[in-house]
Amino acid sequence: MSTIVDSLPSILADDDAGSTAVSTRVGEPYAGSTESPLSAFATAQVRGLIRQVFVPGWPRPSRQVVFSAVDSEADVLPVCMQVGRALAEETSQAVCVVSTTSSRQEEREMVGSRPPYPAMQNRYGMLRDSSVQLAPTLWSMSRPAFAGPEGTSAIRAGARLAELGLEFEYTILQAAPVSADSSAVLLGRLCGGLVLVLEANTTRRVAAQKTKQMLSAAGVRLLGAVLIGRTFPVPESIYKRL
Repeated sequence: MSTIVDSLPSILADDDAGSTAVSTRVGEPYAGSTESPLSAFATAQVRGLIRQVFVPGWPRPSRQVVFSAVDSEADVLPVCMQVGRALAEETSQAVCVVSTTSSRQEEREMVGSRPPYPAMQNRYGMLRDSSVQLAPTLWSMSRPAFAGPEGTSAIRAGARLAELGLEFEYTILQAAPVSADSSAVLLGRLCGGLVLVLEANTTRRVAAQKTKQMLSAAGVRLLGAVLIGRTFPVPESIYKRL
């Protein structure tokens, strides 16, 4: 996972968008002595991104951030959940991961069908109570709960983000690929910025550059890039011996 904003131009300058970027693999454990070296590396990269974007953030902290991919095949929601879990542990503040494209059932399948905290329901505001609580300070909100029956218009999205800001310290929004849906650009303009998700060996330089230019032309603040799907040339079993 790239956690340095200045590294984005160098990432986009390669033949493959993911050929030189520092990377992480989604779905790894976050902490604990049982972590393998590769898992610990992934943890460090996630926390580096958090400190760059959210706490304290550079050049200023962002409270609401959109994650969107270049390629339509890239799975952004697991990245958002991994960052959300780590952010909740890092800050002890209320964090909400919003899926703007997936259903509640898809969210539950992705997080392992973890049940909500029944005893904690109906104690917060409307948005917290309409979300699934995954941890003491972490919630997951589905697309229907975010968009409502009216859909994601500019006015509706702006109002909903304002409401989210009142109930959650941090909001991480999973959006459709920038090139496939204008909602990613809309949300990026309304939020603190956008993190671009690149897939190793899939995302091409030209496509990534065009996406970057599109975001810049639309006035979206580009916070950095995340690389997913990168494999290491040395097997993890060997890393464990190092």
